[in-house]
Order: sequence, then structure tokens, then C-alpha cells
Amino acid sequence: MDEKDCELIEMLWETRNITKAAERLFTTQSALTKRIQKLEEELGCELFIRSRKGVLFTPVAERILPYVRQVSDSMDRIRSQVAIYRKEVAGTLKLGVSINFARYRLADVLKGFMDQYPNVDIHVSTMQSTNLYQSLVKNEISIAIVRGSFKWNEGMVTLSEEPVCLVTAREHAGEPLNSYP
Repeated sequence: MDEKDCELIEMLWETRNITKAAERLFTTQSALTKRIQKLEEELGCELFIRSRKGVLFTPVAERILPYVRQVSDSMDRIRSQVAIYRKEVAGTLKLGVSINFARYRLADVLKGFMDQYPNVDIHVSTMQSTNLYQSLVKNEISIAIVRGSFKWNEGMVTLSEEPVCLVTAREHAGEPLNSYP
């Protein structure tokens, strides 16, 4: 079992689907299936149950998942330490982004970042801002780009402000804003 296998297990946990996991890992479904079979053979047990609804984790796979995550985190820390020694920015950035920002603005931001820091591996998760905030609190992601107000003590930067518009029917024209729910 190697680091690629750890990444494979984590991706299957996240997607619960071999096809989606293969796409995200930039490989084919058949190559991923062969890798799973080899891993299961090496460990001497079944890790995944394939069904029409996707991939289910066996109890063994669920038990080793925390260790797989520890290995991945340790490898990230090793790479970060080596990058610090070599005085370069490298490693893994786990980025959580609100859905609207990801859809309309993230591509431009990521392009600029990746041009400036080509040795950084970026893992992007998109979800609602409240879920991103919880992931950030639990240290599941390194950075969160959220919409709205959240209590955070340090390292918070406002990227932009959005105009908010209220559109009403003519019959409500002139009513004070605080009369609307």
C-alpha cells in the first residue's frame, strides 16, 4: 500500500463512486478497478462493496480510513517541511469554496494562484458556507471562501462585497425596507 492507494481510498470515501473517483484522480475506471483489486489482494481482505448505488465501505475499510488520513496528512507535512527547507512554496492546499463563488469567480483566482505557486497541490471542495465554516473549524480544510458573516478571530480577509437588490411589485413601491420579511 502506498500514498496513491491512500488517495484512492479517500477519494472513494468522498465520492462513493468509482467513475467519479477515477475522473477526479485523472485515470480510467478500469485502471482504478484494477488498482482496487490489487490493493485488496495485497491486504488480503475486501475493502469495498460495489453496488448499483455506488461503492460501500466494508467495516475493515471504515476502520483503516482514519489511518489512511493520518498517512496522507503526514506526507503533506513532510512535503511542507522539505519545501520550507528549500525556500519554496509547496504542499497541499485544502480549499473550501462556496458554491456561487466557485461557479463564477474561482477559476480566475485559481489560475493566478497556480501561476504564482506551481508546486502547490490544490484540493477544492464546494458546499454551502455554513458547512464550509464547520469544516474549517474541524481543520478539514485549510482555507474557506464563504459568503455571509461568521465568527473568526484571525486571518479573515474580505475578498469582495456584493450589492443586494430588492425588487418588488409596483403596488409595494415606496414601502419602507424594514416592512419586508
